[in-house]
Amino acid sequence: MARIETYVNDTVVTLEDKIIGTDALDNSTKNFTVGDVIGLVSGGATYTAGAGIDITNNVIACTVTDTDTTYTAGAGISIANDVITCTVTDTDTTYTAGTGIDITNNAISTTITDTNTTYTLDFVPDGNNAVIEINGSDGTTTDLSIVPGANISLDLATPGEFTINAINTTYTAGAGIQIAGSVISSTVTDTNTTYDYGAVGAGANINITLSGSDNSNDVVTVQAGPNIILKDEGSNTFTIEAAGGGSSTLAGLTDTTITAPSTGQYLTYNGSAWVNASAVNKPENLILRLNPTSVAVAGAPGQDLFFAGAGSQVKTSSVHINPSDLDLVNTGEIEIVNNCIVKVSLGAYIDNGGQAGQITFAIQETSTGATITVGEAQFDLSNQATTALPATFFSFFDMQAGEIYKFTVYSTQHTMSIVSGSFIEFEVIK
Repeated sequence: MARIETYVNDTVVTLEDKIIGTDALDNSTKNFTVGDVIGLVSGGATYTAGAGIDITNNVIACTVTDTDTTYTAGAGISIANDVITCTVTDTDTTYTAGTGIDITNNAISTTITDTNTTYTLDFVPDGNNAVIEINGSDGTTTDLSIVPGANISLDLATPGEFTINAINTTYTAGAGIQIAGSVISSTVTDTNTTYDYGAVGAGANINITLSGSDNSNDVVTVQAGPNIILKDEGSNTFTIEAAGGGSSTLAGLTDTTITAPSTGQYLTYNGSAWVNASAVNKPENLILRLNPTSVAVAGAPGQDLFFAGAGSQVKTSSVHINPSDLDLVNTGEIEIVNNCIVKVSLGAYIDNGGQAGQITFAIQETSTGATITVGEAQFDLSNQATTALPATFFSFFDMQAGEIYKFTVYSTQHTMSIVSGSFIEFEVIK
């Protein structure tokens, strides 16, 4: 038989065309038609061409357009006849087996024999004790003994385990003891002596008694001394009172006369006895300092003086200096709230410039709309060779509620100044 490659190619293939093959039943060479082979392969099934498939005369063909990718060889790559080959030189590391290491067919393994000691834990009974043994593969043995203590027992009957049990104690009742079930009680009769403590009157005295349950009795007598009264109040209670030694109340004193006392009153001596009286109101004082502290004083009619409270005080119950709750024009006005007798005192330091002259202070009432001078003090500073001369005066005024006062000052012959430290004081007498 000629070589197959020498035969002419059949360009028209039909189902009746034949191919040569070997029969599997007897290994003989036979002819087979293409149709029979296709029928055997398909099993008589009917095929429907899908996307990219064409079936004509039982021939299945692919109609898909070749979209193969064209590759270009990069570094270390060679492409020849659609074969891609790596041209990279093998740089794998070569290892040499050292001590305890074996390398066979690229497999690295250890050849060291495991010499670690392994242990097992066993339990063995030893009389009343339990012994836990630790046995090593190297032949060593370590024992741990568990010894039962007081009222403890070990149950060693089960191999490989033991049980710790408490031993119940059995008690026997002794003298004076009774055991009933789990209750232990005393049967001894209490023969201790108990005592009662009391107090009872015995004439003018008090007897304090101590009586025992064994019929014993002890008595301590409390006697009344001079001016003392012991009084039995019953129920083991007594009182001690003073007799003839003085009064227990303020009204009972021989030199006091107390009439309808009330809270806040105090004792005052009226010349013959101590009597209760209401508190006397403390005098009201208001001290005002010049503000500003230095004032140049011109001639008549002069100028008003202005004041500020010494500290934070700007009023009393009767006298106010321009507080926020009164309708005053300025801090030069003084308003009288209650009818009162007021002592007005002036303390001023006057700088006369070393020249002769007079200075006048006037107290004026302005509540009627007209300015009325109700008091005036004049100081003659002639022949005074020093500056900051002190000038003082005081006078009493009957002032009425609602009146408003102010202070005016003027000088003659020479312009003077009132300097720091000057003040006016209001003292309400009544």
